[in-house]
Amino acid sequence: MFDDWDESLRYIPRNSDHECIHRSLFVLPAPHTWEHVPGVTLLGAAAHLMPLAGLGANLAMLDGTDLAHALATESSVDDAVRAYESIMLPRSIEAATGSAKGLENQPSTLTQTAPEQGKRQSAAGVLEVLAALRGG
Repeated sequence: MFDDWDESLRYIPRNSDHECIHRSLFVLPAPHTWEHVPGVTLLGAAAHLMPLAGLGANLAMLDGTDLAHALATESSVDDAVRAYESIMLPRSIEAATGSAKGLENQPSTLTQTAPEQGKRQSAAGVLEVLAALRGG
């Protein structure tokens, strides 16, 4: 599994007290978007999964800031959600597309696209559940 790694990186897997457990990364297709649900949205990894890109925490904090600003300045929660999504979605599409391109250079055994059922239950499914919980 590590044959194509540089020799300096093979020390830990070769000398570990435990067997290496191969765990695939499952990713959503890029771009990943959803139809607006009044008064409900997603942020951070729930809105845009960024494996191996090093952007996840930064984008989550930016999402939180943008959503808070929209909630403080827009006339309604739904207007705030729309304003936030109009900023966040294009930004996350760009980042997710870059992340997906980076994954193309990884061994095929490392990454897999989420199963079709998982795709359907992603953002749209979460938004439906959240809308139902808030009574809308």
